[in-house]
Amino acid sequence: MQGCNGCIEKERMGLLEMKAYLVAHIGDTASSLLDSWVDDTTSNCCSWNRIKCTNITTGHVSELSLNYLNYYAQIPNLMLNVSLFRPFEELHSLDLSVNIYEGWIPNEGFPSLKKLENLNLSYNSLNRSSIIGLKGLTSLRTLDLSFNYMDGLFSAQGNVHFG
Repeated sequence: MQGCNGCIEKERMGLLEMKAYLVAHIGDTASSLLDSWVDDTTSNCCSWNRIKCTNITTGHVSELSLNYLNYYAQIPNLMLNVSLFRPFEELHSLDLSVNIYEGWIPNEGFPSLKKLENLNLSYNSLNRSSIIGLKGLTSLRTLDLSFNYMDGLFSAQGNVHFG
């Protein structure tokens, strides 16, 4: 299960799959911002940029910062394939802000990231219907939806920021 240099192989492969998806949909901007994500078994994904792991012993990815990937490219109608997050069972924090995402691929919804506590979706192009895909995130403590297309009333528990 553990790859070389403390990186979980399943998660390393998941990150490379995510990079391929983002490069295919966003292009060179994503490629240059994720340049340390290389398909090399001697490369420790815990040392890649935009990634933090729980510790060297377990090597699980605990934080992913995928913000600003589409900021410069400004690709319209961008949909996120959230099934790409399934390998990250220990993920606690996910930053997808400032990407102009309009939502997720239909019927994908967020997988049950049981340990996800912080989710930043600010500065995207999400609307109220996007919220339905978040229902499986039962450990969520902080959700930032500021600067999206949210209107109306919401019923929420915990620390939710709509902006």
